Amino acid sequence: MNINIASNISTLAKAIDAFGKNEIPFATHRALNDTAFEVRKEIVERTYPSSFLVKNKQFAKAMFRVERSPSKRVLVASVFDQLGRDYMVDQAEGGIKVPRGKSNKYKRFNG
Repeated sequence: MNINIASNISTLAKAIDAFGKNEIPFATHRALNDTAFEVRKEIVERTYPSSFLVKNKQFAKAMFRVERSPSKRVLVASVFDQLGRDYMVDQAEGGIKVPRGKSNKYKRFNG
């Protein structure tokens, strides 16, 4: 009785490698976008309402936006403040929003 075993492991390894080169960047692209949207959802639904006295429930939805990863070759996604509210960082860290213009009786001094 003779048993011959032949293997095409090198061909399989090349096929898996080629598959990985195409599919792993695409999967990462999708995962980044999905994660960015989940982060935005967490901020809007849980973090923002528990950190601030919310009077306008739509404000956080309008403020926080997602910039998606445009392709599997550019793997960058972000959640950002679309409205450019500089004072939000100060408030989150315990600071005070200082009024601007004529109503600003609490002028900031350099010194």
